[in-house]
Amino acid sequence: FFSMTIWRLGFDVCLVVGPTLGYLAQFLRIKEEKCSEAFSLSVSFILIGSALMRLFFWWGKQFDTALLFQSVAMLLAQLMLLRICTIYPSKAQRGHRFMGCKLVHFWYWEDYLSYLLAIALGGMILTIATYFMQDSEMYFELLGY
Repeated sequence: FFSMTIWRLGFDVCLVVGPTLGYLAQFLRIKEEKCSEAFSLSVSFILIGSALMRLFFWWGKQFDTALLFQSVAMLLAQLMLLRICTIYPSKAQRGHRFMGCKLVHFWYWEDYLSYLLAIALGGMILTIATYFMQDSEMYFELLGY
């Protein structure tokens, strides 16, 4: 029994930390080169959005806790990447902010606060939708799809 618990714990830790390790290498590369041109901010957008949706999906349909922690770890890893990308912005980011930006420049902002505002807005929308749809099986199925 004890050895199975140790194996399970080890597996869970790998499941939580493993997917974020590649982004740690990306973070260190951007910091070393002082350039974020090679990193696609769209990847962060997709991963942050999916992590947020998974967190809200968990509210309606609990799944393995390790996967919940994996979502939190990925969200934190992407926030760190966004931070370093605003310290060393790409050419596409320069001069753009969340407020007043054109749709073509969405998610290519030069300041970290713009990303935090957009993520907070997305979280608020999901919170409101989840509150009003908390009894809807179909809502959670669509959220988890």
